[in-house]
Amino acid sequence: MIDVSLRLGILALLKDLRERLGVSVLFITHDVATARYIGEDGELYVIHRGQVVERGPVEAIISGPVHPCTQSLLSAIPVLHGPEAPGGPPGSAAATWCDRRTAGTPASVRRVARPHRWKTMCT
Repeated sequence: MIDVSLRLGILALLKDLRERLGVSVLFITHDVATARYIGEDGELYVIHRGQVVERGPVEAIISGPVHPCTQSLLSAIPVLHGPEAPGGPPGSAAATWCDRRTAGTPASVRRVARPHRWKTMCT
């Protein structure tokens, strides 16, 4: 994984090359925000199990996804509406996971054996 500043520089360079020289860019990612940035005014292809399941103008696909795979990718993008309870909003996958994982265990006694990326979700 590259750091954020280097990543932004590479993305800006790709976008500049695309716009200035008119070259096509095939950019494969799960990061919809990055795909939107790189593909601005371009076309977006959603591939599931090796098959194109949806394609069209970037903004059209993002604003009105039709295929369940596309809908799933877009629903995974965090939307910030201000401070939220640890684990995410009630009923979300993260909150359900936290509830199931920590049921009956007071927060002060829970231990994490080794650091992992979900450590801060359940406090």
